[in-house]
Amino acid sequence: MRLFRTLCTVAFMLLLVIAIPGASAVDYQVLWEIPFNNTGTWSPIQFPDLPGDTGSLAQSFQTATPIVGIRIHSPSWSGTGAGYRMRLFAWNTDYATSITGTVLGERVLVNYPDNGAHELTLPAAVPAGSYLLVTDQPVPGTGAAGHWGWNASTAYGNPIPSAFSNGEPVDGLVFQIQLGTAVERIYETVEDFFTVGGTAPASLAAYPKIGQRFTATQPFEGVEVNGPTWSTNGQKGMTIRLYNWAGSYAATVAQTPLLTSVLTALNDNFWHPCVGTTTYPPGVYFFELSDPTNPGNPGDLQVGAWIEMESTYADGEAYLNGVLQTGGFVWKRVFAHENPGAWTPFAFVGFYPGASLAQTVETTEPIYGIGFQSPSWNGTGAGYRIGLYNWNTDFDTSYNGTPIKTQTFANYPDNGTNKMLLDNPVPPGNYLFMTDEPVQGTGNAGHWGWTGSPFNTGGDVPNSYFDGVKGTDFYDAPVFDVYYAVPGEGGPDVKSRSVRNPASIIEWSQY
Repeated sequence: MRLFRTLCTVAFMLLLVIAIPGASAVDYQVLWEIPFNNTGTWSPIQFPDLPGDTGSLAQSFQTATPIVGIRIHSPSWSGTGAGYRMRLFAWNTDYATSITGTVLGERVLVNYPDNGAHELTLPAAVPAGSYLLVTDQPVPGTGAAGHWGWNASTAYGNPIPSAFSNGEPVDGLVFQIQLGTAVERIYETVEDFFTVGGTAPASLAAYPKIGQRFTATQPFEGVEVNGPTWSTNGQKGMTIRLYNWAGSYAATVAQTPLLTSVLTALNDNFWHPCVGTTTYPPGVYFFELSDPTNPGNPGDLQVGAWIEMESTYADGEAYLNGVLQTGGFVWKRVFAHENPGAWTPFAFVGFYPGASLAQTVETTEPIYGIGFQSPSWNGTGAGYRIGLYNWNTDFDTSYNGTPIKTQTFANYPDNGTNKMLLDNPVPPGNYLFMTDEPVQGTGNAGHWGWTGSPFNTGGDVPNSYFDGVKGTDFYDAPVFDVYYAVPGEGGPDVKSRSVRNPASIIEWSQY
């Protein structure tokens, strides 16, 4: 895969390639790609119920390139303590024969986080071919253990690709797995301009300019910024510019940049470079991301940087649209993650004027923002408006009052948390967390939540509302998975670092 970089001060091209871990001293990044399409019905599948821990779920697949790891997406049904064992085998004729072969990699997951992509890193890269990922020895914890997948998927092709339950193929089912390909890193790291804490994505679709002031204590030749492309690889791009810091944001960006890096074909969660051949001395500098591109889908400009909201890096700070970001925030889940209810996606009842989903909340501390965790049912283009209102007597009275703040989220990423920061904090009290003006997109739009929640006792607060009607009129004690923000320590800082060019490297070739 090629990454083309046009530099203002120097124009050259380097080739990023597939690499085998340990084949060179140069570090590598991992490109994760989903091998199956997402047609069919998105479904959580629990491990089959057999005596002890003997139940198993498995997925056969093919890869056209060497891989260094594999992920599988797993819910825990909002519980804690769930676990299972992952093992990878070469495919040999059928399931029973395959699992008698050599174990190519193994990992035991204990108390894994709900709805994450859980990773098996292989001790050595395996070549292109057919494989079988087996998960077994399930531990349900307080919820359950299993995997996300698609029923009635057009990717199904018994025996490859096919999901298996207790060694038997499941007609039409494939699990959501990701295959990891190693890609050489070109540049050597000099120093970081962040510390990890409260990681959150910032998109150029929402913030057209994302920057960071930093203090370099060592000579460097450029910077790298770690950023998401919202699970799209090889399509999106952006521009990174490096400046001398001139004492203020306005004076800094009014200068001619030291470097301009026009990036295309970016990969999700990679380090994205702005590097030249000039060595810059220690000092205070600034870089800024802007101008997102996506030639294949101009309407999807979700590309940007990871922000460490609680970073303790003291010699710089992030800027969003030219505004200094100070005093990072911690986002608290209103209803505990250990909620014993059933983890459920709720779609907007309809897509017409007046359609809404809302949650009433009682807060015991000042809040600085609100958020909803929202699926898009694997589609693109979904959106809605978030609003915060004071609770006043009932839903209609509250909603017809003056909103404290509203913000529209367009083409939001699937299963992300859409967060709205307030212009000023609001005191403890009762509030209506509101979403309306839904846009369905190619999938659907709505929110994650729980049914059968002990937090919903049927009163006004807390309760969910569907088009203004209490959620208890539709479901068994539902609540939405909502968040609010409180001040954190340090941050925010863009996840970034200075780098230098290894003198001996000009080009890598595939091997």
